[in-house]
Amino acid sequence: CGNMRSKFSASFAGILLTPSEIVPAVLEQENFGSGLIVLLAGWLNILLSILLIAPVSLGAESVVVSLMMGMMLMSALFLMKVMGIHFFAELLGGKGSMTGLFAGLAWSMAPLHLGLPLTFLALGTRLVILIPVWIILLAWSSRLSVDVISRHYSLPQFRSALSTILPGIFSIMFMMCMAAGSAFLILYRIFP
Repeated sequence: CGNMRSKFSASFAGILLTPSEIVPAVLEQENFGSGLIVLLAGWLNILLSILLIAPVSLGAESVVVSLMMGMMLMSALFLMKVMGIHFFAELLGGKGSMTGLFAGLAWSMAPLHLGLPLTFLALGTRLVILIPVWIILLAWSSRLSVDVISRHYSLPQFRSALSTILPGIFSIMFMMCMAAGSAFLILYRIFP
């Protein structure tokens, strides 16, 4: 158990400090379990940070329900993200597995683990300083995601970035079409 914990700690520190050395090892193992732990812990950090700075006080039950609902929503969105990225990476000429992509993208969220301690540090100051901090953490995580996709699918950086962006663009277009369709149906019922 101690050896496994030290490997996990080394991988976690390595993904933050020396990602070029750790990303290939993470992708080689395709360890779904450790990726899931990093992913869930990262989301918990995000949700707890949001709850810390929220202007409302919640009871213990509301906090637990908020965390559980947030985790379920984020899990569904992450799985859709993995499927979309896998589809577009394969479409752009890459070859890789969805399990390896899941593990790699989960590990690429490691910078988000720094958000909760930084939120604690900023509680006594103006919370506006958290906006650039979270933007930097999200940009760092996004950069690691592009590296993971590039290495896992053997794609150039541009195609990797494109395979990361395209699922979001198509999701937004789909939601806009759904909203336009809903508006059309409402208008059709009002003005037949």
